[in-house]
Parts: sequence; C-alpha cells; structure tokens
Amino acid sequence: MKIALVSRRVFPFHGYGGMEKYVYFLARSLAKLGHHVDVISSSKGNKSIEKEFKDGINFIFLPVKVEGFVPLQILKYHIFSLKVSKMLKDYDIVHSFGWSAFYYLMFKNKIPVILQAFDNESFKIEWWKRALIFFPINLPLLLAAKRCKAIASCGSRQDKEIVDIYGVGPGVVKRVSDGVDVHSIHDKVISLASKRSGLRDSLDIPKDAFVIINVNRLAPTKNVDLIIRAFSKVKSPNKEIRLIIVGSGPEEEKLRKLESDLGLKDDVLHFKGIPDDRLYELLSISDIFIEASKIEYVVITALEAMSAGLPVISFHDQEGILGASCGFVCDVMDENSLASALDKACISDLTEKGKAAYSAVLEKDWENVAKEAVKAYSFAAGINGR
Repeated sequence: MKIALVSRRVFPFHGYGGMEKYVYFLARSLAKLGHHVDVISSSKGNKSIEKEFKDGINFIFLPVKVEGFVPLQILKYHIFSLKVSKMLKDYDIVHSFGWSAFYYLMFKNKIPVILQAFDNESFKIEWWKRALIFFPINLPLLLAAKRCKAIASCGSRQDKEIVDIYGVGPGVVKRVSDGVDVHSIHDKVISLASKRSGLRDSLDIPKDAFVIINVNRLAPTKNVDLIIRAFSKVKSPNKEIRLIIVGSGPEEEKLRKLESDLGLKDDVLHFKGIPDDRLYELLSISDIFIEASKIEYVVITALEAMSAGLPVISFHDQEGILGASCGFVCDVMDENSLASALDKACISDLTEKGKAAYSAVLEKDWENVAKEAVKAYSFAAGINGR
C-alpha cells in the first residue's frame, strides 16, 4: 500500500512532542511492514521543497514552517494545507493529522483520506476561546470530518466523542491506538540501571530520594500546576522527594513562579528540548510518573514511562491498560486526589506495580498499532487483503 502521512510537524525534525513522535513511529512501523510511506510535513527552514530518506520513510518538507498556534502560525498552517493539496497524487490512502489535508478534501478529494484529530482539544476549551478559533481551526476540522472516508480513534471513549463532536456515524470511526516503542525504551532504561546512582549525583538528587517525573507540553490543558500543588502537599522536611518536569510551552513562566511561591524552587528540576537518550536517563532515576490532563484519554508519555517500568498516577486509565496493579487512577480530578496518590506511592514498594505497568503496555507496541492502522486504511480505501 502506498501511504501518505500528512502532519505540520514530525519527530525528529520539528520537536519531541506526542504528535511529532506519533507520526514518526507510525510511519516507521508501517515501512517495516513493507508499505511505501511518505511523510509530508512543513519546512525545516528551507525555502524550497526538501526531501530526505530516513528509517525506511520518505520525508517531504514543504516550504512553509509551522511552529505553533498563534495567529501567524495558524495562517501558515492553512498555507501548508494548501501546498499539501498540490502534493497528493498516486497514493492508496492519505492519513491526515489534524486538518493538514483540509484543502485537498475540499477541492480534490480523489484519494481516500483518514482523519486523526487526537484528543479534539480545540473543542473542549472555554466557549469564548472556541468562538475565537471556530473559523480558522474548528470549522476546517468539522468540514474535513464530513468529507473524509474514516476518522481514527485511540479508544472506546474517544469513539463516542468523535460521533458527538463531528456528527458522523459510528461506522466511520476506526481504531488506530496511541502507540509506544515499548521494547526499545525498556531495553535502554534497563541498560542504565547501573548508572542510576551516578546520574542522581550529577543532578544533586539524594540516592534515597523519591523521584516523581512528568513529561508534557507545558500548556493549560496539561494541568501541570495541579501536579506542582499536589507535590507541595506531600513535600515535607522529613521526606526526600523531588519532582522532574520535562517540557516547554506557554505555561512555563507561570509554573516556575508557582514553584517559587510555594517554596519549591530547589525541589523541582526542569528540562526541555532534550534528546530521547537524556529522557531515558531521567526515567531511569525516577520512581513514578505522574500526569494530570483532564481531556486526554491516553497520554503517550505515560505509555513511555510504563515501557520504562514505571507505575503511573493519572486521572485516566489510559484506555483500560492502567489499573490498580500498575499505578494509581484518581477518582477525583483535583490536586488533593493527586496528592493522596503521591502519599500512597511514597510509602509503597512500587516494584510489582512497575513490572505490571510494563506488561500492560506491551499491547500498545507500534507494530500492533501499525497493523490496526492498515485495517483502518483498507476500510477507508475499500481495499481487502492488502
């Protein structure tokens, strides 16, 4: 099958976020299954079309760089989508991340397209923010959803959400789960076990400290402020406890001020823009992963932590794979429930929970997700047995 994955950004060229990694790892896994895979993305900085072959994937970078969602970047996203519409030829299927293929769907729509909107965040924000972004962002998504052949969903909860938001029938919603490079992450973190003490020393973290890690874009929907407030509730002079936050975003300055106001500046370590090898080092010295998104059913960084053998604290069960055996699912979405889970974690032997987390996440390995994607593509393209 000849497949085009279309995304404004892709790892490792544009960053280390969840979407960027999703596109790359899905493309790589599809290529390993023997499919021809092109990833069409925005520029790395050049003013002309650039092509690169890496890990079995043909990367095509169009001459417009999309870096965020401020007004100028939204305009660039529309320009990118227009340029994409001219590039899509001779494919069996187009997998559009967000509304990257919007203009193709509106004006050409000859090749079947499957839409992936991830967590539909733009439909869950305050009403006045939704009003501001309706025409430039949400309307293109709604129109794209009406014209595509299928919409990808990460799990059963999102199935219903897609039907409700986009007004489509359940028959067009097809499973393409969130994935993770389980075995690679696990092997790399295990190989770092003997360096754990030295890595902690290099960061001035006591050998016996309880270390919590969060990896996220620092945006309002991620609720990292709740994590910091929960951390402040369990931090005491009698507990050696540290919080590692990996990520950057519009909330960074606000979060650092919150830490200062709560007297936590020496207890919270920040990292951003780090390569995967550095992330694996940080996972290897941590005892538990915590995330507090109220709108995401599955958080890829939580799956990465589980691959590293870490139990997880979350408001969600990560589409059924996170249970009491491998972490703590909070019943109430607030800082007190997070603090309660942290209190329990601090006094628990987490060894068995870590092992259970690794076993539970195996089903999310990218090879399995790629096979799901092929089934969804075959449905959208009307292809059987390919």
